[in-house]
Amino acid sequence: MSLSKKRVFSLLLAFCLVFAFTACGGDSSDDVTGPMDKDTYLEKVDGLNDAAGEFVAVGGEFISVAATQSDDEDAIMAAIEKIRDTKQPFLDFGAIDNPPEGYEDAHAKLADCSTRFGECIDTYSDILVDTINGVENEAADTIQTDVEAITNELSAAMTEVQSIE
Repeated sequence: MSLSKKRVFSLLLAFCLVFAFTACGGDSSDDVTGPMDKDTYLEKVDGLNDAAGEFVAVGGEFISVAATQSDDEDAIMAAIEKIRDTKQPFLDFGAIDNPPEGYEDAHAKLADCSTRFGECIDTYSDILVDTINGVENEAADTIQTDVEAITNELSAAMTEVQSIE
């Protein structure tokens, strides 16, 4: 196995392991006016866990494809794009601009963390593509630390939202 493939595996494994220890994820915001009702909002917050599970599952699929089809660049790139696609629920949640009354401050934190995590998935996917193509990506040096920090903030923000009565 080449050095770049080993680096791809180690990057993905580190990313998945860090993320697997925190519960988070996303859901789409609705186009409505006025504050969202509390139950709908909390369902969307809980939906972040589904998005996290999807991210981890797709990351596992990538590892499998890279291990069993290491010479099939199209299959590997398709698997990376599946990883990239898992960002959308996080970005959708971050776009919610009508949280229920009393949730505004906690939601602002959670929406920010969710958006940053979605962007981190995108950056991570770019790193994987660059690594496969033999291109250095300076973000590779900090991605693990960045993911760790964002997932910790995301987990704390979810806890804060879920603790509001």
